[in-house]
Amino acid sequence: MKKIISITLLFILSLQTYAQIYETSNFKRNELKVDVLYPLIVKTLKVEYEYFLSDISSFGVVGFYNLGDHEYQNFKTQVLATYRLYFGEEPVSGFFFEGNLGVTSGRYDEGAGIQIQIGTRQPIENPYTAFGVGFALGWKYVIPKSGVTLDLLCGAGRMLGKNNIGFYTRFGVTVGKRF
Repeated sequence: MKKIISITLLFILSLQTYAQIYETSNFKRNELKVDVLYPLIVKTLKVEYEYFLSDISSFGVVGFYNLGDHEYQNFKTQVLATYRLYFGEEPVSGFFFEGNLGVTSGRYDEGAGIQIQIGTRQPIENPYTAFGVGFALGWKYVIPKSGVTLDLLCGAGRMLGKNNIGFYTRFGVTVGKRF
Protein backbone atom coordinates (compact mmCIF):
# COMPACT_ATOMS: atom_id res chain seq x y z
CA MET A 1 0.00 0.00 0.00
CA LYS A 2 2.86 2.40 0.83
CA LYS A 3 4.39 1.72 -2.58
CA ILE A 4 1.18 2.63 -4.39
CA ILE A 5 0.77 5.85 -2.40
CA SER A 6 4.41 6.82 -3.02
CA ILE A 7 4.16 6.17 -6.76
CA THR A 8 0.87 8.09 -6.96
CA LEU A 9 2.38 11.09 -5.12
CA LEU A 10 5.42 11.04 -7.40
CA PHE A 11 3.18 10.97 -10.46
CA ILE A 12 1.09 13.93 -9.21
CA LEU A 13 4.21 15.94 -8.36
CA SER A 14 5.72 15.27 -11.78
CA LEU A 15 2.53 16.47 -13.48
CA GLN A 16 2.54 19.63 -11.38
CA THR A 17 6.19 20.27 -12.22
CA TYR A 18 5.46 19.82 -15.93
CA ALA A 19 2.48 22.18 -15.66
CA GLN A 20 4.65 24.85 -14.00
CA ILE A 21 7.28 24.57 -16.73
CA TYR A 22 4.61 24.82 -19.42
CA GLU A 23 2.88 27.82 -17.79
CA THR A 24 6.08 29.83 -17.28
CA SER A 25 7.44 29.52 -20.81
CA ASN A 26 5.50 32.53 -22.14
CA PHE A 27 7.13 35.42 -20.26
CA LYS A 28 10.53 37.07 -20.38
CA ARG A 29 12.99 35.43 -17.99
CA ASN A 30 15.73 38.09 -17.61
CA GLU A 31 15.69 41.41 -15.84
CA LEU A 32 18.37 44.09 -15.47
CA LYS A 33 17.90 46.73 -12.74
CA VAL A 34 19.62 49.84 -11.38
CA ASP A 35 18.96 51.28 -7.94
CA VAL A 36 17.89 54.93 -7.99
CA LEU A 37 17.83 55.49 -4.20
CA TYR A 38 21.09 53.87 -3.08
CA PRO A 39 23.51 56.26 -4.86
CA LEU A 40 21.75 59.28 -3.38
CA ILE A 41 21.82 58.06 0.23
CA VAL A 42 25.06 56.07 0.60
CA LYS A 43 27.10 57.07 -2.49
CA THR A 44 27.14 53.50 -3.79
CA LEU A 45 26.35 52.21 -7.30
CA LYS A 46 24.10 49.14 -7.25
CA VAL A 47 23.29 47.05 -10.32
CA GLU A 48 21.21 43.84 -10.31
CA TYR A 49 20.52 40.99 -12.71
CA GLU A 50 17.66 38.56 -12.07
CA TYR A 51 16.82 35.32 -13.86
CA PHE A 52 13.33 33.85 -13.36
CA LEU A 53 13.46 30.13 -12.63
CA SER A 54 9.66 29.80 -12.59
CA ASP A 55 6.64 32.06 -12.14
CA ILE A 56 7.25 32.17 -8.35
CA SER A 57 11.05 32.11 -7.95
CA SER A 58 14.22 33.72 -9.26
CA PHE A 59 17.98 33.77 -8.88
CA GLY A 60 19.96 36.98 -9.08
CA VAL A 61 23.34 38.68 -8.76
CA VAL A 62 23.77 42.11 -7.19
CA GLY A 63 26.93 44.20 -7.51
CA PHE A 64 27.81 47.17 -5.28
CA TYR A 65 30.64 49.65 -5.73
CA ASN A 66 31.22 52.34 -3.10
CA LEU A 67 31.81 55.68 -4.86
CA GLY A 68 32.41 57.61 -1.64
CA ASP A 69 34.99 57.59 1.09
CA HIS A 70 33.41 54.76 3.11
CA GLU A 71 31.51 57.31 5.18
CA TYR A 72 28.28 55.28 5.33
CA GLN A 73 29.41 51.85 4.16
CA ASN A 74 32.45 49.98 5.42
CA PHE A 75 33.11 48.24 2.09
CA LYS A 76 34.51 49.13 -1.30
CA THR A 77 32.91 46.30 -3.31
CA GLN A 78 30.23 43.71 -2.58
CA VAL A 79 28.66 40.94 -4.65
CA LEU A 80 25.50 39.14 -3.54
CA ALA A 81 23.83 36.02 -4.88
CA THR A 82 20.09 36.18 -4.23
CA TYR A 83 17.15 33.79 -4.33
CA ARG A 84 13.63 35.23 -4.31
CA LEU A 85 10.28 33.57 -3.68
CA TYR A 86 7.28 35.58 -4.99
CA PHE A 87 3.72 35.54 -3.68
CA GLY A 88 1.92 37.70 -6.27
CA GLU A 89 -0.91 36.82 -8.62
CA GLU A 90 1.09 37.68 -11.75
CA PRO A 91 4.30 35.76 -12.60
CA VAL A 92 7.31 36.94 -10.55
CA SER A 93 5.65 40.02 -9.13
CA GLY A 94 4.07 41.21 -5.90
CA PHE A 95 5.37 40.53 -2.40
CA PHE A 96 8.62 38.54 -2.18
CA PHE A 97 11.04 37.07 0.33
CA GLU A 98 14.75 37.10 -0.50
CA GLY A 99 17.66 35.14 0.90
CA ASN A 100 21.18 36.22 -0.03
CA LEU A 101 24.83 35.24 0.30
CA GLY A 102 27.55 37.79 -0.20
CA VAL A 103 31.25 38.51 -0.51
CA THR A 104 32.47 41.92 0.64
CA SER A 105 35.88 43.54 0.45
CA GLY A 106 37.26 46.82 1.70
CA ARG A 107 39.30 48.37 4.49
CA TYR A 108 38.38 48.90 8.11
CA ASP A 109 39.79 51.03 10.90
CA GLU A 110 41.12 49.22 13.93
CA GLY A 111 39.22 51.50 16.28
CA ALA A 112 41.65 53.57 18.31
CA GLY A 113 44.74 52.06 16.66
CA ILE A 114 47.11 54.85 15.61
CA GLN A 115 50.23 54.47 13.53
CA ILE A 116 52.94 57.08 14.09
CA GLN A 117 55.00 57.99 11.02
CA ILE A 118 57.53 60.82 11.16
CA GLY A 119 55.52 62.89 13.60
CA THR A 120 52.08 62.33 11.99
CA ARG A 121 49.24 60.23 13.40
CA GLN A 122 47.15 58.16 11.01
CA PRO A 123 44.49 55.51 11.66
CA ILE A 124 45.51 51.95 10.86
CA GLU A 125 43.41 50.52 8.02
CA ASN A 126 43.40 46.81 7.33
CA PRO A 127 42.11 45.23 4.11
CA TYR A 128 39.49 42.51 4.52
CA THR A 129 37.31 40.08 2.62
CA ALA A 130 34.27 38.74 4.42
CA PHE A 131 31.35 36.47 3.64
CA GLY A 132 27.82 37.21 4.72
CA VAL A 133 24.30 35.84 4.82
CA GLY A 134 21.10 37.86 4.91
CA PHE A 135 17.45 38.26 4.00
CA ALA A 136 15.09 40.92 2.69
CA LEU A 137 11.40 41.56 2.10
CA GLY A 138 10.07 43.53 -0.80
CA TRP A 139 7.48 44.27 -3.43
CA LYS A 140 7.84 44.12 -7.22
CA TYR A 141 5.48 45.96 -9.54
CA VAL A 142 5.50 45.23 -13.28
CA ILE A 143 4.09 47.85 -15.65
CA PRO A 144 1.84 45.86 -18.03
CA LYS A 145 3.02 45.31 -21.63
CA SER A 146 6.17 47.43 -21.23
CA GLY A 147 8.39 45.08 -19.20
CA VAL A 148 9.47 47.92 -16.91
CA THR A 149 9.64 46.96 -13.25
CA LEU A 150 9.85 48.73 -9.91
CA ASP A 151 11.24 46.99 -6.80
CA LEU A 152 11.00 48.22 -3.22
CA LEU A 153 13.27 46.30 -0.85
CA CYS A 154 14.35 46.30 2.79
CA GLY A 155 16.55 43.82 4.66
CA ALA A 156 19.88 43.12 6.32
CA GLY A 157 22.69 40.59 6.49
CA ARG A 158 25.40 39.51 8.89
CA MET A 159 29.08 39.26 8.02
CA LEU A 160 30.72 36.03 9.09
CA GLY A 161 34.35 35.62 10.11
CA LYS A 162 36.95 36.78 12.56
CA ASN A 163 37.23 40.37 11.27
CA ASN A 164 34.02 41.37 13.08
CA ILE A 165 32.98 43.72 10.26
CA GLY A 166 29.35 43.58 11.41
CA PHE A 167 26.34 43.69 9.15
CA TYR A 168 25.25 45.00 5.77
CA THR A 169 22.00 46.65 4.77
CA ARG A 170 19.77 45.61 1.92
CA PHE A 171 17.42 48.40 0.89
CA GLY A 172 16.57 50.31 -2.21
CA VAL A 173 14.27 51.34 -4.98
CA THR A 174 15.27 49.72 -8.28
CA VAL A 175 13.99 50.35 -11.77
CA GLY A 176 14.44 47.54 -14.27
CA LYS A 177 13.61 46.17 -17.68
CA ARG A 178 12.67 42.60 -18.57
CA PHE A 179 14.08 41.07 -21.71
